[in-house]
Amino acid sequence: MSEKYNLLSYTADETARVAFAALIHDLGKIGQRAKLEITEQEFERQCQLYAKRVLWDDSKNIRNYTHQHVAYTSKMYDEIQGFLPKDLDASPFAVEGTKQGKEAQLESLINTAALHHRPDDNSLLQWIIATADRVASGFEREKFDEYNNQADPKEDLKNTDENHYIKRRLVTILEALDYDGVKNQKEYSGYNKRIELKALNATTIMPVDKKELIGKSEVDCVTEYANLWSGFSAGLKGIPESHRNNWQLWLDHFDSLYSIYAHAVPASTIAGFNADVSLYDHSKTTASIATALYGYFASQDGYNDRSKYPEWIGYLKNWQAQPEKQLLLIQGDFYGIQDYIFTEGSKANKDSAKLLRGRSFSVSLFTELVALKVLEACALPSTSQVLNAAGKFLIVAPNTKAVVAALAQVEQEVSTWFWDNTFAVNGFGIATMPAGLNEFVAGDKFNNLMKRLFANLEEKKLRKYSGFLSGDTVFATDYSNGVCDYNKYLPAEISHKSSDGKPNVSKLSKMQIDIGEHLVKKDRILVTANGSDLQDSYSTKVIIEDFLGYKIALTKDEDKSGKFGGLAREQSLIRCWDYSCADVAGELWNGYARRYINGYVATWDRESLFETTLGKYTDIRDEEKPQADEIKAWDYLACDDKVLQEDQKTWLGQKALAVLKGDVDNLGAIFQQGIHANCFAKMVSVSRQINNFFAVYLPYLCEHVEGGKYKNVYTVFAGGDDFFLIGSWKTILELASKMADDFATYVAENEKVHFSSGVCLFKPGIPIKAIANMAEESLEMAKANEKNSVCVFDIPCKWDKYKQLLGYSSQLKELVFSGLDENKKQLSTSYIYGMLTLCDMAASNKPQDAIWHSYYSYRTARLFGDNAQLVTKLADVVGNNIRDEKQKYKITLMHYLYQYRI
Repeated sequence: MSEKYNLLSYTADETARVAFAALIHDLGKIGQRAKLEITEQEFERQCQLYAKRVLWDDSKNIRNYTHQHVAYTSKMYDEIQGFLPKDLDASPFAVEGTKQGKEAQLESLINTAALHHRPDDNSLLQWIIATADRVASGFEREKFDEYNNQADPKEDLKNTDENHYIKRRLVTILEALDYDGVKNQKEYSGYNKRIELKALNATTIMPVDKKELIGKSEVDCVTEYANLWSGFSAGLKGIPESHRNNWQLWLDHFDSLYSIYAHAVPASTIAGFNADVSLYDHSKTTASIATALYGYFASQDGYNDRSKYPEWIGYLKNWQAQPEKQLLLIQGDFYGIQDYIFTEGSKANKDSAKLLRGRSFSVSLFTELVALKVLEACALPSTSQVLNAAGKFLIVAPNTKAVVAALAQVEQEVSTWFWDNTFAVNGFGIATMPAGLNEFVAGDKFNNLMKRLFANLEEKKLRKYSGFLSGDTVFATDYSNGVCDYNKYLPAEISHKSSDGKPNVSKLSKMQIDIGEHLVKKDRILVTANGSDLQDSYSTKVIIEDFLGYKIALTKDEDKSGKFGGLAREQSLIRCWDYSCADVAGELWNGYARRYINGYVATWDRESLFETTLGKYTDIRDEEKPQADEIKAWDYLACDDKVLQEDQKTWLGQKALAVLKGDVDNLGAIFQQGIHANCFAKMVSVSRQINNFFAVYLPYLCEHVEGGKYKNVYTVFAGGDDFFLIGSWKTILELASKMADDFATYVAENEKVHFSSGVCLFKPGIPIKAIANMAEESLEMAKANEKNSVCVFDIPCKWDKYKQLLGYSSQLKELVFSGLDENKKQLSTSYIYGMLTLCDMAASNKPQDAIWHSYYSYRTARLFGDNAQLVTKLADVVGNNIRDEKQKYKITLMHYLYQYRI
């Protein structure tokens, strides 16, 4: 951490240890349900140490333990301890010289984690995690007491799948979302879908019908939990050993691992409490709050004086009544994303594929790096960053003067970078809002907190660069090398003679093109200190020399010293992020922290390279031959929906591209009023799940589903709740329908949760800004028609109708190809254009247009009069559809025209 942020009263390693303790506080739930082997004596001993005791039967005076999972938390901690950082019981837990004492024993990391249901009144750390556990769930006092005192299920509850603590499966919270203020409240048994108890990957992401899971034997369910634990343990061993000596680096890896193996584990399986929050989402939000609370108390005068602890513990016991704002919610927002990605220059289209991808990727990368800078400045671990998608992040920090001062310095550094490199066209806002624990109570209190949080960020947007501007608002800019040919706002750093044909490039544009070129060939991002000796090599490309004090590289292979061990041991490796797309099996875990910031990009594969020899791309002039694994330029992509005919010479179909832009409808209203009994863990869960569809599943869909049917697609951006894709025209039209169907499945057929999209077709060479504007206009038309819609060829319709209209195109093709002679296997272009005019007439209210059907009959009979059977069939298919669908039938006709036109 930089010296200028050293006014904090705690260290980054301390907060990382607290975060880890909070993150694993419920780890034992996996072990308990997996029935991991534990002797009766050991189980009793662990329960006596950690579990809460209650009277199960007063008449018999038989004691029972509630929340017995804590006994397994201790056992599982022992099993994995050899693969964790070595200094677990260092500050703020047991310190050197006191390890044998009672005080140190109370403050050990595992005690602090496992005693969250029965915290010791002498341990502030135990009460911090216990309180964070309750705040994350938004418990009201009475509801928590009911939950905390409820004994583990007895035999009479083990006969029903709905109440069996091992058989109970996670429901998807998306199934109950709403947006019109009428809460779509469901009891657990009312949910129709469940999440399979498997590790998160691109193939297990979809919920399944509960009928597929109900009736499983307890043995089968125990095996599923055991498989999860086995996979998690193996994954933990896969984290590079050399990274264990850096808490911040290692915990980031662990957090990703835990998210993959705990995403489908219900945080609670107690009857009467909905299993709609995963163990991971609950643990992550608990860790973020616990870390902030530790920082808050560690910053108070007298923290090392234990005589103050009873007062502070009393404060935590009564947290719902405390008015103080102990937490600071920090939001980040990348301003002007659309302008950043679609900025034009005289030669922006030349390298558009690399340029757009590099720009989009750098938006996500800059957002991650600004969040990292905030975390480092506040001495917080990655677990304090609870949301990060679509150029925005949310971090939970302690509300202290030192933190506020550190953030002011970070904001100044960030604003300076964007001011100098984008000339204030873009920026990055950091907004803060103090929050009290009592504002996290589920329901209206938390909803009001979220409304203020969103409003706070919008207000910040209106004041961007405020306090940064000086009296002189004119940039002293050197344009001696000319204007950047990729970004008309920036001065070129490198100038070329006009005769050599090379573009003038700004520093920012060069970085964007480097990223676009190398990201498809690499799998990981290395973030190192600016002074590190990280250099370019055959497998590593430095893409940023200095961003806020970080040097950034893209890399593929692990170095010879053992998974970047040299950099890790030198403490110069700050983060190592795996951004690769899921493999063909859908797997996501590769031993490193994951960042879902890479979308699928069409590249040259063996099939496409072979098609070059068959003349598919003969009309494209390119001096350089395509190479395997390189990004496929748009000129080539536009040809990819052509189909080779039987003569092995003719390629049928239009050369065209399409853009698909969309976002989830009513998402703001859903977050603010559509989550029943909304709380911090639920809000984070909804955000993570929606982002996962676009950032995890969509790239897999493009690359692997249906044999790579949708492979000719280029992701400009996809994450959060929106997406922007470019691809070969037919692929995009069909992908749009597939995405809508799969999203409906993903949200458990909840009719209140859907997205709208705009689709427009264009020829290669159209300026990228014009493409973005066309896509935006098309999306606006879709939403104006009625949400849950798509607009294509300037015609909006609902998704089910759109799918039907595409089906009509296949129907028309089959009819024509079977009804025409061998020398005439398609309808003429003039006939199709005539039908398009008739669609407009059929939709018209003008009396003179009522004659459209007569025109239809005349034109059809004139063209096919010698084929009475075909005329009759066309009347049934085309004539009746023009009558019924009117202008919407133009979608069918245009889809047919583009597909079968030579």
